[in-house]
Amino acid sequence: MNLTLGRGSAPAPGRHHRSLVGHLTALKERSGHSFAQLASNSRTTGGADGIGGVSATTLKRVVDLKDVPGERAVIAYVRACSVGGEREALRLWRAARAEDRGHLGRLRAPDVDSIRTQADLAAALAAAYERAGAPSCASSRSAPPPPRFPDLCFYR
Repeated sequence: MNLTLGRGSAPAPGRHHRSLVGHLTALKERSGHSFAQLASNSRTTGGADGIGGVSATTLKRVVDLKDVPGERAVIAYVRACSVGGEREALRLWRAARAEDRGHLGRLRAPDVDSIRTQADLAAALAAAYERAGAPSCASSRSAPPPPRFPDLCFYR
């Protein structure tokens, strides 16, 4: 896909966004389905996590290079293709989202072993949030609860 930019155009898509679109396009080609068939499949392949059917128009937007699509749309697209590749698609989506937001490069986050102050911890948490694709609060509420650790795990 070639994208030419004119006056008032959005910036060119980043390397990770292009990789995501390439991966998703390959999945669609491997499935052999049209966008209409993918939309129909998405109504039947939605999981218990609330990711259900999406329209053919939404699926087409997932693979255009204008904007990085939402996580739920990417998952619906991959599941509708029914050829696997969800883990890789999510990895590429997180990288594309972080690249698109542009915050990760400005963060000066230390390694976990180097955290010494509240500022270090805040920077490390912000970097982890960005690397995860800056998930919305709504997606956090639908995620499974974190494991419960025994209280003695927190004592040194």
